[in-house]
Amino acid sequence: MDLRERWPGIHVSLVMPGIVATDFAANADPDTQPAAVSPTAASGPSPMQAQSVEDAAERIVRLVHHPAPEIYTNPTLPEVARRWFDEVNAFAPME
Repeated sequence: MDLRERWPGIHVSLVMPGIVATDFAANADPDTQPAAVSPTAASGPSPMQAQSVEDAAERIVRLVHHPAPEIYTNPTLPEVARRWFDEVNAFAPME
């Protein structure tokens, strides 16, 4: 919205990739990590599988050609996010 008036041809999108199978964790400082994370680890009853770098990149390239306000690169993430919001009190009880 901030850019629309002056630069109407610019599109801004929020990209939410989730877990992507990279070497990022292997190169991170272990002292700053809350716990070891496996590429297939996730909380809850159904673990989310890591997405390949190629698949995530393909979805981002598609976004460049077909702008949208936001995307999850992993097609399973909208359901994970919906479930989290439905059960948010189970994770962070209201005081």
